[in-house]
Amino acid sequence: MMHNSVDILFNEAQNEQNEPVPFTPADLKQRYALLYQSLVQAMPGFRVREQQEQIIECCGEAIRTHGIAAIQADTGVGKTLGYLLAALPFVTEQNKRLVVSTKTVALQTQLIEKDIPTVQANLASDIKVEIAKGVNRYYCPKRAHDLLAKTEKVSGNKTQKNLLDELIEEDELQANAGDDQIILVQKVYDAFADKSFSGDLDTCELPGITGIQNMLNRQSDRCPKVKNCDFGESCPYFKQREAIEKADIVIANHSLTSIAASNPHTVLGSLADDIIVFDEAHHVHDVYRDSLQSSFLPSEMESVRNKADKLRKLLSNLEQVPALFSNSSSDNLTTALNKFRDSVESNSTDVVELDSYLLNNFNTLRGNVGEYDNTEHWLLSLNPTEKSLSQLIQATLQALVTMNRDLTLLIKNSENAKFFEHDNLDQRSKRLVTEWHRLLDKLNTYFGEGIVCLQRYVEFDECLTNTQRIDSGLVRWIVRDIKKHGTVFHIKSNSVSIREHFKERVIDVAGSLVFTSATLKVLGGLEYFVEPLGLNDSDKSLMTADIVSPFDYQAACFSAPLFHGNPKSANHAETVLSFLQQSVNRHKSILVLFMSYRQMNEVFTLCSHALKRNILRQDDFSKRELIERHKNRIDAGETSILFGVDGLSEGLDLQQHYLTCVLITKLPFPALNEPMFKHLSCMLEAKGQSSFVQQSLPICERKLIQSVGRLIRSEQDYGEVILLDPRVNTSRYGKSLLAAIPMIQRNSSAI
Repeated sequence: MMHNSVDILFNEAQNEQNEPVPFTPADLKQRYALLYQSLVQAMPGFRVREQQEQIIECCGEAIRTHGIAAIQADTGVGKTLGYLLAALPFVTEQNKRLVVSTKTVALQTQLIEKDIPTVQANLASDIKVEIAKGVNRYYCPKRAHDLLAKTEKVSGNKTQKNLLDELIEEDELQANAGDDQIILVQKVYDAFADKSFSGDLDTCELPGITGIQNMLNRQSDRCPKVKNCDFGESCPYFKQREAIEKADIVIANHSLTSIAASNPHTVLGSLADDIIVFDEAHHVHDVYRDSLQSSFLPSEMESVRNKADKLRKLLSNLEQVPALFSNSSSDNLTTALNKFRDSVESNSTDVVELDSYLLNNFNTLRGNVGEYDNTEHWLLSLNPTEKSLSQLIQATLQALVTMNRDLTLLIKNSENAKFFEHDNLDQRSKRLVTEWHRLLDKLNTYFGEGIVCLQRYVEFDECLTNTQRIDSGLVRWIVRDIKKHGTVFHIKSNSVSIREHFKERVIDVAGSLVFTSATLKVLGGLEYFVEPLGLNDSDKSLMTADIVSPFDYQAACFSAPLFHGNPKSANHAETVLSFLQQSVNRHKSILVLFMSYRQMNEVFTLCSHALKRNILRQDDFSKRELIERHKNRIDAGETSILFGVDGLSEGLDLQQHYLTCVLITKLPFPALNEPMFKHLSCMLEAKGQSSFVQQSLPICERKLIQSVGRLIRSEQDYGEVILLDPRVNTSRYGKSLLAAIPMIQRNSSAI
């Protein structure tokens, strides 16, 4: 575990019963001093930084007291190693699990390849570290096998023909696989079989893998689980889940962590009593809120009928397997299924009427489309819902509740039958059982999410006054999707506030929490981050820290040239090109950040053929390949220009000569047509507050700081940042944005 004097000290923290002894502040201070001493001795050139010590102290005290820490930590303070060191005594001595949740893959890579190996090599060689990902990032050998078997291409048995049973619904994601895709699936199948591919799809280096991932990744509803799958013992998902259960440190992302908060059955498992560090924490609120969004498709009722009929056929076939029905469970299941099918037939009319009403009245109900509106999105206003629509939604909700009640009874009887507990089932029986449970899960998800979604609509309509409707924070919008076979309506809803839910599922469950980022602080304080998450309204104590970067920024300059013109005008693309051409004369490594793909492509189109050869555009390659190509060009003495949008404005770590110029084409204000943003704007304006000041400006400041931060990543970095938006010089809000930029804050020579 630990080395030398650190090892001796840590062993003293166990009593005779080998029970963890709570740390005192003095205990922690001594341990942290020894950790630092060990690093200094083991790593020539390792430098003790005051800022890093502040992070360790703040994190350590939050963990010790089962509290919360919110830490604004500028670039260069060593926050990742800081919170790892802070948690280490609790992981090694108190048997606590550390979960580090990030937003970007780049930070996950840094943790896995740099920071954690440093800890393992010098302080705690025995700690087990694993990475947790969403289910769709893992390869499913069974899905690959079934696809290849269907096309007679399973390796070692070229003549096999195993057509899908007519009772088994076809895998839609595989339905239209082409010959080239099948060949690539075979290569992946073979690579996994010979162990040259681990099963983590993000690590598969076969060309074209991104184009077939949805044919190969794990689908929860199609998984027969370990016991009933021929590939269960080698399944990458279940093997990783077992490894994560034994891990001391787990690296995850915010999306998975938000799902795990509500569902302990993810690969991440339960978060109970864990130490959770949210790095890149400025994203936590929006990612978590997005996970609470619900959607209902009334047009899916026809599919519900089909599934109910398919269940009847499946049960008829299952009853022919004697091992499955050794008691009265068959009769009970038949009775419950018939009741559910009758319920679907008698209640689906209300759902169909809602779908028809939207089809005939969507344009009228939505009204005029504004300049920043999406023509296919209808955000319901803060006024009472139109009467006919409100009545139809209430009737649909009641229909869903009734059908779901009967489905719940069917699921209960299915669980009592315990199909999967029977041993020695043949392959056909296993597939029938898997399909039976898949259909039940699909139906359960459909009704459950639909009820949650429509309950928000009904709850909003129960508000009697404008004040109640505003304060409800309920957001409702309907999306029209016009397809070849017809028009589909997605009825959506969410809640503005996540405070209560986040407290119940995360704050109250975790042992302790650390939130850190270079942009927690907005408009001069942490309130904009702390308040929406409810961190200041918990039984856990809250500690905050604002840790300033040690960089002096003397080697970096920021400029916002004065020029005439509106950055929204068509001529702005020509302005960007002009400044890019000037920058190429001074720099070989340039990053140009755009606010949209449309703007990026406009500028690219204007570039000369010679200039285009130097440009690497985001999404032309994976992010990893994009960076590799850029570095290779710089190493070869060539000019390399990265064109990117939001995905390259953070999580990009190009140091020294790999990036010496950042061009920001426009101030990064948020998109105005996003439903949640529009609803929040309406709420604020209805309360007499400025949506621009309270919402747009803070988001812009945070994104601008992140964009500017791409230039200075280490003490050896240098170069210039150029903002091509004259509004920063001419508007009233420009001064506040400029004041937040590090080069201006701490470099009096900045332009």
